Amino acid sequence: MNWRMDGMIRWQKTKPYLMVLPSVVVVLALFMGGFLQGIKRSFTHAQTNTLTGMYYRKLLGDSEFWESLWLTFRISGLTSLMSGLFAILIMCGLFFMLSSRGEEKAIKYRRLLHIPMLFPYIVAAYVIGLLFQQSGFISRLFYSVGLIDTIQAFPVLINDRFGWGIVMAYVWKTVPFMVLMMFPVLLRVQNGWYQAAQTLGASRLRFFIHVVIPMLERTWLLSVFIIFAFTFSAFEIPYFLGVTYPKTLSVLAHHIYTNGDLSDRPLAMAINAILTSITLCLGYISYRAYNKRSIK
Repeated sequence: MNWRMDGMIRWQKTKPYLMVLPSVVVVLALFMGGFLQGIKRSFTHAQTNTLTGMYYRKLLGDSEFWESLWLTFRISGLTSLMSGLFAILIMCGLFFMLSSRGEEKAIKYRRLLHIPMLFPYIVAAYVIGLLFQQSGFISRLFYSVGLIDTIQAFPVLINDRFGWGIVMAYVWKTVPFMVLMMFPVLLRVQNGWYQAAQTLGASRLRFFIHVVIPMLERTWLLSVFIIFAFTFSAFEIPYFLGVTYPKTLSVLAHHIYTNGDLSDRPLAMAINAILTSITLCLGYISYRAYNKRSIK
């Protein structure tokens, strides 16, 4: 009887892993197969079909590559930090609403915040372009109320070298994702905790800072990394809202692969390999940081 119970317990523990195993195998096979093939092509000479590191040496000595790498880091870093900041502010508002008006009201407002997630990233780029171009809706509104003398006086935020348009589009899309990730943690906060804190003289904001934010910290860190990793290698929004120089690394790789000749394609594969390697390294760092927070 005991061995049957042990078998049942082991089956219950392994059942979830067995159910997702086919999907995991397919995803790993497709991802690792494509990744290893790309690595192989990046080390293979296009004409002689021999192994070489010339494409990586060419990239490391190219100023355009370093400018593209810095632009990619800047856009991903700003997007992650701004999204994280806005998400915390929204969670603060939802907590105030949750503690004063109840769970149903907070859930309704949270659903409104998820509207940007319904739109593809290409649509997000189009919307941000319509709003923030020099001839867009915001500039015409400022001109009509007399805040600027001419439409051309509106700052260049779309197709700018710094990448503000790209950052705005990503923030608009990723903040709802962070709220979606953190809101279940917020629902775990018991009303009795806040009432006990009130008896000790703590305000609602003080309770949020000292109790709720530590609860959200792990999920917040994980969400920030997911956003950074995604925006670091994403293509659509930088392609539509970026400039011709400098390009983000994903756009640069696409440009070399599609507009260059066949001898340049290993160069594009080398850029993709560097992108993937950096993302994996950042993933390892984030994993270690997440585990340290879990231990604490």
